[in-house]
Amino acid sequence: MLLSTVAQFKTSKCFSIVGIGQVLTGNIIEGVIDAGYYIQLDGISYKIDSVEAVDYVSRGESETGLIFDVAPNEFQTSVANVLGQIISITTLP
Repeated sequence: MLLSTVAQFKTSKCFSIVGIGQVLTGNIIEGVIDAGYYIQLDGISYKIDSVEAVDYVSRGESETGLIFDVAPNEFQTSVANVLGQIISITTLP
């Protein structure tokens, strides 16, 4: 099955919010990102559960937060390899 890239996302930070999931922040470089799309890290597809605004009020900055309902250790290990890089967002896993 051919993956359809719908967006490019420059990653910034990754953290966990109890009761919410794993959050990957960054900026959308191109395209549109919606819940239900996917990222692929280390050969594993992760489904985006939610797309949220992340505001850093004290710095006057904001980013986009991609929310994932996955195990933190596995996800954060994979994300560590792509922080600061541009990743593709796809419509299929």
